[in-house]
Amino acid sequence: MKIRRKPLLCGGLIAIMTAVAHALIGQAHLIQVLNADIDDVDRAVMFAVWHMVTSILVTSGIGLFTLSMSTRFELVRPMSLALAFLYCSFGLIFLLASFIYTVPAVQWIPMLIVCVLCLLGSGK
Repeated sequence: MKIRRKPLLCGGLIAIMTAVAHALIGQAHLIQVLNADIDDVDRAVMFAVWHMVTSILVTSGIGLFTLSMSTRFELVRPMSLALAFLYCSFGLIFLLASFIYTVPAVQWIPMLIVCVLCLLGSGK
């Protein structure tokens, strides 16, 4: 299999690395939140959302790897643009959260990098 779109390959790699960091490094924070004195519904939602994010990062990373090797431009362009929009929205949400809550939510950095790589990889 030949890599046809290196930006998408790099984006996939960053997405997978972000998923690993999210799952391993962030797990300690998740456990603290789940052990806090919060409502059971909030605890269940936090648990579900946490694992949904991990799933999205892994699935999109695999998708980007696959797109990087595809010869079917009619599929690559819309999928890479959709993933660019997804990662752009993730990055902007983290930036907004950083400003609203005045915390350094640096997760926006890999999100916007993957967004740019998806945009670069969406061309012919």
